[in-house]
Amino acid sequence: MKKINKLGIFDSGLGGYSVFKELKTEFFDLDMVLFADQKNAPYGNYSSEKIIELSSNAMGWFLSQGIEDVLLACNTVTSVALDILKVRFPSMRIWGIVDLTVSQVGEGYKKVAMVGTSATVETHAYRDALGRDMIEVALPNLAKMVEDLESEAVIRDEIAKGLVSLDNLDCLVLGCTHYPLVKDVFSSLTDAVIVDSISPIIEFVRGNYNAGMGETRVVTTLDKNRMRHQIEVLYGVIEDVEDVL
Repeated sequence: MKKINKLGIFDSGLGGYSVFKELKTEFFDLDMVLFADQKNAPYGNYSSEKIIELSSNAMGWFLSQGIEDVLLACNTVTSVALDILKVRFPSMRIWGIVDLTVSQVGEGYKKVAMVGTSATVETHAYRDALGRDMIEVALPNLAKMVEDLESEAVIRDEIAKGLVSLDNLDCLVLGCTHYPLVKDVFSSLTDAVIVDSISPIIEFVRGNYNAGMGETRVVTTLDKNRMRHQIEVLYGVIEDVEDVL
């Protein structure tokens, strides 16, 4: 595979920052740009047509910045739009994260469930990638709750409602990059092994990029001060944020 010079990371909101932060920590010389479409977040309850429209706009923005290698750090966009984006933007290399995440679910896990947005669940992308039956549960409000910095008690109630019928799970897949931000809450509500997309993304990038200067940018389509505050509260990091209003 041709190595990445500058990596674009795309998500509708804060979940993409989880990926950005871990990559920044792991690879000090990786040049990358995070584009968070917070103006339209979360994507999970939109129609497929709307998700494709918004993600196409984002790919156009990356091209305007000279970035042709983009990781979709959004399960909803990966599930709904990945194949279409590859056709619409043939000069770009665009990767999704569903296959990467599913790669952690071994045959030893007999009862597997995935929690994600409504749009992700409706595509059955995780079930298809896994190649066998799995339980798919939509948590339609959770991503927005994380974006809005809702209290742990409110978030716990939302997650508990989704998990109430999931007994004796072996593995729970977090099918949204917002969800690792509340992984501790999931862990307190299930004994299942919990997997998310962070580790396989790191391994995907490792060895597949050309060393740069470690130049990074964080860009939002909403308000830079709002995102800066969210990052400080959720990650304990002071981050420079740009907005493209």
